[in-house]
Amino acid sequence: MTTHLKTYFTNHRSLAIGAIFASVGFLFGNWVTWIPFVKQKYGLDDAQLGLLLLSLPLASTLTNPLSTLVINRFGMRTTTLGGLTGMALVYLLPVNVPALWMTSISLGLLGIGIAFTNVAMNTCVTAIEKQDGTFIMSTSHGMFSGGGMIGSALASVLMGFKVPPAVHVSIITLTILTIIVLARPIIMGIHEEKLKSEGGAKFAWPNRVLVGMIAISLCTNITEGTMSDWTAVYMREVVEANDFFIGWGFACY
Repeated sequence: MTTHLKTYFTNHRSLAIGAIFASVGFLFGNWVTWIPFVKQKYGLDDAQLGLLLLSLPLASTLTNPLSTLVINRFGMRTTTLGGLTGMALVYLLPVNVPALWMTSISLGLLGIGIAFTNVAMNTCVTAIEKQDGTFIMSTSHGMFSGGGMIGSALASVLMGFKVPPAVHVSIITLTILTIIVLARPIIMGIHEEKLKSEGGAKFAWPNRVLVGMIAISLCTNITEGTMSDWTAVYMREVVEANDFFIGWGFACY
């Protein structure tokens, strides 16, 4: 494991795409720590908050089937960098816009960015694995988790020091944009690969094995969604934790 990690972090291509994965997690970890703030800002009950939070995964789910078209049109590299740039800019909106419907739309836009960026950056990893004869997919996903942990922990620290929301999200956005600028030359150097569509029927019912995998994936995502959307709310309203520790529940998860 030590040898693999050393190789990963000393290879500029794997490190660059790993930084992209970490950035997506970093943004997500920051956002989930802000959820109690949004709930309090609009005076939402749990049911209303749940409907608001649905905006992000709903938009992501509806947009995901279009990812192949977008990647084949603009390329996996441009889609990765463009998607993350869009996410970083949209991240400025949810805690700053003055109306609930605007927050819902901004979360939807964030979900669209996640859908495109997720597929594109995973395609980049697959391309690097093929071109370099290496295996970095699992480690790259670990970078996402690490980014989420750092993001939620950092958000808690900034909240604890009473950093204004506008300043907080601006710091995060500038951090991500800086990473994009630094990683861009390396990402653009990855040999482009297209996502191929299989011929034949456009729709087919899943077999038993695939149904089982879908069920496992659904259960996993329900668990992850519950943890990400409600941990910070639980820490604030039930545990009554200090602001310095609001995001530590998700960070530990």
